[in-house]
Amino acid sequence: MSNHIEQTTQQEFGALLFAGRSTLYVSEVAEKLRITEQHVRNLIDEGKLLAINVGTNERKFWRIPMEEYERFLKKNFSMDPIEPTQH
Repeated sequence: MSNHIEQTTQQEFGALLFAGRSTLYVSEVAEKLRITEQHVRNLIDEGKLLAINVGTNERKFWRIPMEEYERFLKKNFSMDPIEPTQH
């Protein structure tokens, strides 16, 4: 997953949040993280991002609770600025 999610600074991390929201759509999470909607659904299927199915078993409509989205960000994003590597 490291190829899709970059290290970020505290200011950039704040830009990934949604103020005043309790749940998010798959499309919103994908847009904020700059990944595809399919990648978000894969994260849900793999149990890496918890979501609630508000649809049916045949037609799933996922909603990601804000607390889960924030947990996912904290687990997968570094808050430290990227340091250049010395060779």
